[in-house]
Amino acid sequence: MANVKGKRGVGRGPQTGNMIFEEIEPSSQWTADKNSHYLLVELPGFKKEHVKIQVINSGHIKISGERLVHENRKLNFEKSYKVPENSNTDKITAKFDGEILYVTVPKQVVDEEKSENISKKEINSGCHGSPHLSFPKDYIKKCEGEANYLERAMEMLRNNKESIVSAILGFSLGVLLTCKFNRAKTL
Repeated sequence: MANVKGKRGVGRGPQTGNMIFEEIEPSSQWTADKNSHYLLVELPGFKKEHVKIQVINSGHIKISGERLVHENRKLNFEKSYKVPENSNTDKITAKFDGEILYVTVPKQVVDEEKSENISKKEINSGCHGSPHLSFPKDYIKKCEGEANYLERAMEMLRNNKESIVSAILGFSLGVLLTCKFNRAKTL
């Protein structure tokens, strides 16, 4: 994640005279797996007590925080993140680990039977519901029994990783030697 950017502002602190407030924009990144979306927010120097998280009804997560740096200087931030579409906002959790805030947004559970019916309907109807682009029913049945092409390719890579690494190293060595010989010929 990138470094924290800052904006400075001057305000009046409650009992300390002139307080300097520095507004920062923490680095953040969304990632996901098959069960959840994860928001990672980098908050250097912040602790759990300094940070507030709110789930807003409009499908956003609002994260804000403030911490004292010196006796007359505070860092603060406030940022709103749009929650991904297929999220269960009732089960959002967060944990602070080191200087990173991990927000877990579970994905909504989709009824598999309903999803399967929709997929078959979309396949049978073709592109944009056009009956002219549909596949023959016997072809669809044949394809339904086969594993996903990407899954099969990944399985093949897992089973043959030693051979693949050897081939890549051999190819790289060949390219390196070719470059060395070509450079030697030009000198």
